[in-house]
Amino acid sequence: MSLLLYNNALPSRSPLDLDSYILSVAEEGKLGEYAFVLPTGRKVRELERRLTDKHYEQTNKPLTHLPLFTMSSFTEALYDQLAPGRREASMEIQIALIERAMKSVDLNYFARPGRDPSLGVVEQVTRVISGVRADGILPTQFEMDIQAAQENPELMVGYDTVKLRDLYNIYSEYLRILGDTWIDYPGRILRVNTELFNNPDILFRRSFPDVHTLLIHDHTEFTWPEIDLVTRLGVVENLNALLVFDYEEGNGPLYGNFEEVIEKLKVGGYGTERLDPIDLDVPEEQRRPFTHHMRRNLFRTDERIANPAFDERIGIYSFHTREEEVRGIAGLVKSLVFDEGIPPERICITTLNMENYTELLREYLPSYGIPANITARYPLEQNGLITALFSALNILAAGYDRRDVLRAVTSPYLSFGEDVDPAALADAGTKLRITRGYQGWRRRIGRRIEFLLTRLRSGLDLDERRGLEIELETLRRAERSIELVHDTLGEFSTHLSPTEFRAAFLRLIAKLKGTENILHIRRNLEAQPRTPADWQRIHDEMERDTRALARFLGLLDELTELFELDAVESESRESRVRESESREAESRELESRELESREAESRELESREAESRELESREARQFGLHRLGYYLDHLRTAAARSFYTIREKHDYGLLVTHLDQVQGETFDVVIMCGLVDGEFPSTYIPANFLGKPLENTEERQLRRERIAFYSGLTSFSERIYITYPRTQGDRELVRSSFLDALIRITTVEESGRVVPYKELRIEREERRRGTELVPDRDFPAMVATLDVLSEEAGTVLWKGGTLPRVEEGKEILDHLKHTVAVEAGRAKADEDVTLAAEYRGILTDALTEEERALLAERRDNEYSASQLETYAKCPFKYFTRRLLNVDAPARFDVTLTPLERGVLVHAVLFKLYSELREKDELPISHENRDEVINRAQEIAEQEIEGITLDHPYWKIDQERLLGSAALNGLIEQWIDGEIARSEEKTELVPEFFEVSFGKGGSSGSSTDPILSKNEEIELYDVKVRGKVDRVEIFRQGDVIYYAVADYKTGLPPSRGDIEKGLSLQLMIYLEVIRHVLAQHFNLPLENIRPSGGIYYRLNAREVTAKDTYLFVPNELKGELIKERKYKRDPETVEELEARMEEAFTWADQYVQGISTGVYHVTPHDVNKICRGCEYHSICRVWEVGRPEV
Repeated sequence: MSLLLYNNALPSRSPLDLDSYILSVAEEGKLGEYAFVLPTGRKVRELERRLTDKHYEQTNKPLTHLPLFTMSSFTEALYDQLAPGRREASMEIQIALIERAMKSVDLNYFARPGRDPSLGVVEQVTRVISGVRADGILPTQFEMDIQAAQENPELMVGYDTVKLRDLYNIYSEYLRILGDTWIDYPGRILRVNTELFNNPDILFRRSFPDVHTLLIHDHTEFTWPEIDLVTRLGVVENLNALLVFDYEEGNGPLYGNFEEVIEKLKVGGYGTERLDPIDLDVPEEQRRPFTHHMRRNLFRTDERIANPAFDERIGIYSFHTREEEVRGIAGLVKSLVFDEGIPPERICITTLNMENYTELLREYLPSYGIPANITARYPLEQNGLITALFSALNILAAGYDRRDVLRAVTSPYLSFGEDVDPAALADAGTKLRITRGYQGWRRRIGRRIEFLLTRLRSGLDLDERRGLEIELETLRRAERSIELVHDTLGEFSTHLSPTEFRAAFLRLIAKLKGTENILHIRRNLEAQPRTPADWQRIHDEMERDTRALARFLGLLDELTELFELDAVESESRESRVRESESREAESRELESRELESREAESRELESREAESRELESREARQFGLHRLGYYLDHLRTAAARSFYTIREKHDYGLLVTHLDQVQGETFDVVIMCGLVDGEFPSTYIPANFLGKPLENTEERQLRRERIAFYSGLTSFSERIYITYPRTQGDRELVRSSFLDALIRITTVEESGRVVPYKELRIEREERRRGTELVPDRDFPAMVATLDVLSEEAGTVLWKGGTLPRVEEGKEILDHLKHTVAVEAGRAKADEDVTLAAEYRGILTDALTEEERALLAERRDNEYSASQLETYAKCPFKYFTRRLLNVDAPARFDVTLTPLERGVLVHAVLFKLYSELREKDELPISHENRDEVINRAQEIAEQEIEGITLDHPYWKIDQERLLGSAALNGLIEQWIDGEIARSEEKTELVPEFFEVSFGKGGSSGSSTDPILSKNEEIELYDVKVRGKVDRVEIFRQGDVIYYAVADYKTGLPPSRGDIEKGLSLQLMIYLEVIRHVLAQHFNLPLENIRPSGGIYYRLNAREVTAKDTYLFVPNELKGELIKERKYKRDPETVEELEARMEEAFTWADQYVQGISTGVYHVTPHDVNKICRGCEYHSICRVWEVGRPEV
């Protein structure tokens, strides 16, 4: 039944049908004598629109005014007669005031001493205080709880006095801050209830002088202060107070929350009357109509009630995932609209937890061509435009943090000007590892520009010069860009008053073209082919941005008003302090006259105090001026709880809304989604922040959600569909117990109305195979979107079939036919390697004569070993990096990169060994160990001085390198290893360091002045350049044995890569140094004997220094180098020389490929070569496969 509660007498007409009731009153011309209180604002708007139309149809007259209210607006109308000047404390203002209250009191639980509470804690505390205020709980109740818990702790289990004391202090301070200026809804209803208790007739008649009937209709829940309000309205003279809501006395599990409400109102003088009563003599298996059956039996019993009357009106569908659930719902809606002719505006999609479905529905409904009103609330702080504005202001407030700078300048919503280059700023910020600071940006960019200018003045090959010139130009654009960003934000660099901040912010939005760019994004999209669904999505995005900006500007206005009131209050407080000090000064003056002996001292003291008061006065006049960070913190805090909505378009499309908004509405079809346990019903989460247990809160929440489920179930006239997903990620979901309760009292399962759909791809595959599907349940397999059309058409075309004529998707299908033809050609080319060689990276035949000539010039270029190795491993990577000059995006690393760590180690060792060579102190011995270690540490400290890194582990990295009292550093480990090697392992002595060679090689103070060759080196028809970290030699008469050594901070190359020609550096360096030494010592080439290569691995993280000897001829082992013989090493020096020459054979092959246009993807093991490759996103190795070479 529906229950009517009344305070005086039964009404002459039944208020059960609200529409008819109000229209009857309107026909009688008595609307001014009535007031109607409805559960939601949406219900008010819909009813007003619907009744206005119906009244005009019946009477051909307009309705000028409908006295429709929500409980909030009705209370506000009463309160305005008491304190009309109080300002509304919106939820955003409330959280700002709660934050201020928390900062003003001493907290022992919700914040650490000396630190402000976090935003998350502020939000949680705001929810707690809002909740207890809504229930009419005052700070005195917390005080009583604290006292009771202290006096009887054994009886107050679960009470946390520390939390309660914090909440008492915060709540009390919050009320003090509200003062006479602000009011929130709980405060308003409390004041109204107090006044109604004292003078009910006076207050009500001042607000509603002509109203004699108050009807509160269709509410599903009341707070205790609202119950008190209704109770006190029941004693207003000449007022018929009526309440109508669904209720069934015998169904406590569903209506249990109403029992306390009814009892309290009955005690307050209300009578009860059943409307639409249920006949209890009818067997439950035969009960009609649907609303009676649900009201009577839903959740009432665990017994089976096999009522088959409603099976054809109920469909229960499960899907594999939530995404497929939404796609299935979209297909169902399209089927209902097109196949059954149900208007979209008569369909409603609803659920208890909209957050899980809003974005999915926004994505898929337009793609199915379904117009929709999605009335979800969107978080303001997550809107793209608002995020961009916060980032722009945060640039200055947070000290030009790299992330804020890039977030702001790359946003499509903000235009810093054509001269601001976001890509240049991103590149510079990442490569130079800029973290924050305007001067930090300028300093690091400036230093890098100076370095590049110096490098460009040295000898470089064409590719390197071009790369450096591109980087230089990028840095100059980045330097100019950061300066322009700084100029744009200059207005916020000083203290501002609230009004000045608001005006400056509005000017910034205009300067950055925030509003214009919302439209500009649309104009850019207009230039591209778009489907109607795309335009619908674009329109929704524009409206969301516009609404978000409007809400944000409203929030800015509210906070500005808050700041200004604070400034006035603070000025008033300072004025009172000054008046008090003035009175004290007068008193002291009188006392000083009585103390003649201290007169001079008193005057001097007063003079100083007067100066102090004048200073304070000047400061007070400046009060209210704050830096940007102050305003930004408050804005961000308020925005965290601010939401905006898109305006509902009437008669436009289906409605997507939260289940609460369906109360009292009727639709032809209702689709209720998300019926899984943990969401619907939701998991109960105890109020841990409250500090005390609340009785029956879990049960009340469950009943509240049961009522919501019942409201959704009974809001359809034709059919209801209930859906849920079966999985989420790797987790199996459990069907809702609410749904089980519905199935238990119907026979929908036996009649086949509970359908577990397979994955949609399987459903469509079965449709392709012609599997027979139930006609009204095949909507998931329908071709309902352009995406599915493309998929189905592609399958047909690939099999050689023909397509029927489809007008809506004609353009897409034409493109698809072209795509299929291209793919067919690729498939044919995969089978015949002679076809389309250029698509395999063999460009030779596809180039013009001029292009081939340009490539041929590279035959005479000078190459480094690393360039040749890049080509050896992957010609396509070489082509992308060296010919196209495509740099992979740099990764931001707040620590030293392996490359930088290697540069640091090289610099330290080069300076150290150069000094030791000048002093003739090589090799290092035990005698000069300590001296060498000290000097090495001094050099390292000098090198480190130029490195500024903003991360907590930088000091640890320094300690690993330099050592400390508790740790032997890498330098000390290295020196000890050197001594051990020279005494125990090798006769070779380090003699030359950082030996550069080649015309494009490095030169200057960082290279060995004795052995380096800044001239062209051509061996075996290949020109090479490079720098050898160290050359170790052993003289034996006119014969010189030598080895090349390489410092490695990472892993050295494998022996296999060297043997396969993938790593050429060691062998090329051995051969080049052989010729350089012969020239330097003026000896025949055969007298210069290679002794292999040495890799010194210096691991700064593990603080270890290890050596690895490779390709040392076995004939030299034992005497020259104390190593065991190894079968993979050459037996003789001559064998090693042959391998060195073989490396140049590999190099010549690579140069030949480079100069003739052979740039295929890697022919080697992709799991090894391609792992971690920064060019994987543009590489086609996974599509075309490895070439056969």
